[in-house]
Amino acid sequence: MFEINFQEAGKLSANKLHELILFRTTMLLNGVETNRRKYPDLDYDKIEKQIQEFGKGINVVINLNELTLRDYNLNLVKNLINCSNLYNLPLNIYVVGGSRFNSTEKVDLLFKDNEFEKLEKLDMILRANNKNPLKFMDSISNPEKAWTISQVKNANNKIDEIVRFIRANKFSPLETMAYIHSVATLFTYNENEKDFMQSRTLVGITNSNHIVCVGYATFIKAIIDKLNIHGLSCENFSSTFTQTDDALTLENGEKLPGIGSGHSQCMITIHDFKYRIKGTYIDDACFDSRDNQYPNGRGYANFMFPVTDLLTYKGYKFNQPTDISSLIDQLLGTDQEVDPQQLPVIRDYAKHSQPIKFEILRNALIEVYKKLLSNYDDKHIARYVDMIIEASMENSRTTFTSEAQNAIAVKTYEQKKPVSEPAK
Repeated sequence: MFEINFQEAGKLSANKLHELILFRTTMLLNGVETNRRKYPDLDYDKIEKQIQEFGKGINVVINLNELTLRDYNLNLVKNLINCSNLYNLPLNIYVVGGSRFNSTEKVDLLFKDNEFEKLEKLDMILRANNKNPLKFMDSISNPEKAWTISQVKNANNKIDEIVRFIRANKFSPLETMAYIHSVATLFTYNENEKDFMQSRTLVGITNSNHIVCVGYATFIKAIIDKLNIHGLSCENFSSTFTQTDDALTLENGEKLPGIGSGHSQCMITIHDFKYRIKGTYIDDACFDSRDNQYPNGRGYANFMFPVTDLLTYKGYKFNQPTDISSLIDQLLGTDQEVDPQQLPVIRDYAKHSQPIKFEILRNALIEVYKKLLSNYDDKHIARYVDMIIEASMENSRTTFTSEAQNAIAVKTYEQKKPVSEPAK
């Protein structure tokens, strides 16, 4: 996109801003002439037409990946509107990024309430002056598919609703994760082949019926970031899973649908004083979600399991780049055998990822479902939770090998052990 930084553009007079637009357009056109000799196969007529179109408008960006909204003087929009009016140029203002919460990576277009209110006021100013409304972009999107402010507000409202429920019920960190996992797994896995943004971004998944692994992980991270409580944080990571010979097969001989090649998961760091849990765990709502094979989902089969269980997926081999070199090798399909213990997530977190005990997991689920099923007595709720756990155990059998350490898998394989004959 032909763009000018909002701060830079807003401080210029209308004449200077117009000169800057013309100057940058000319430089881009000159660059096309230079590159035409280097890359003759590109469609330069189309490129020139796009640049000329960009030169007929003012496209400015509020980049929240570089600055916070507090660093922007939104009153500068008046200068942009004046320039737009003086030269009869369309004005497009794009917002990229999101608010900064207490995590390493931001979730695109997730905003603190006070910051989103400022953006709503900016949008109102634009509309009141007959300008194009404010537009929003994910880091993986483009101007032609920018989100509207109503779509972004809908996404943030859905996250806020979940956060309010958690706060109102005063869930502990583990109970919070149990509730978030239950909400996330209500989504049915559904790729959008025509528009991959729909199934991978916060605004996309909350404004459509499309979602894949990246979408599940983004959704969970958005809730935890917005909740912003001590003792619970989330960072997402991507890895690859290759199918092995011992993958389960269906009755027709086909391999059981699984993770596939690339996969995104949540790495949860938790410190729960109530249940005396402290460590780092993997949560995979995508693999516990609804799909054609499991129309009711897989329960909690892939809930908060130790990082070492990544090496015990049944029928799949976990791999993760150890550095930029191995990443390139993996992308090219030339990667070599790596000691599993040296894979980053295993190497860095295995010592801080002890299995959560079965009794603790069950008690946390009971506390959550007491709030979700408030009309039922404790006996019925306990029975309901046990039904969920039974289903999770059955699904765990098709997910993990007997070497897995998570509570659901361990319980599953304990029940599958043959009963020995009593001594005579």
